[in-house]
Amino acid sequence: SYKRVFLGSGCREHRLRFLGPKMIDGDSLPVTYVYLHGGFKHPNYPDQTYPSNFRCGGKGCPLCTEARAIGKYEKDNNVPKAEKTAWKKQAKKYAIYWAINRENNEISLVHVPDSSFNKDEETLSQILANKLIELAEMDLNPFDSKDGMDIVITSTAVDNKV
Repeated sequence: SYKRVFLGSGCREHRLRFLGPKMIDGDSLPVTYVYLHGGFKHPNYPDQTYPSNFRCGGKGCPLCTEARAIGKYEKDNNVPKAEKTAWKKQAKKYAIYWAINRENNEISLVHVPDSSFNKDEETLSQILANKLIELAEMDLNPFDSKDGMDIVITSTAVDNKV
């Protein structure tokens, strides 16, 4: 069993030991990409307090259809920006890594956002990938569970945006 960690959500520090593919299944890359919808509640749990994340179904995805319909409604009815929810429900791209979360020393599935608000801005996923490549070019293996290294990622708020 494992827990999930979403980087970039809230102001905090994450100390992670990323794990290489040999630790998980032997041959794959250390990262995979998925599209996730947020902000939807699971239909089987109507009393659920918090929304869940669901994998996008791709072409013909009913959650994409729902997110577009909500966005159209919000636009057509001039819903105030602070009350809009469609943006939370649209599918967003994430890079996914396995890591040991040093906060509790548990194996975690780390979700790193691969989108940004400005198209000329590097995503958190790109920044992390570049740092991992930089370490590899220095003949260091950050994915080694014993001789690797912990990566510290800190998120802060600037002008009330994380």
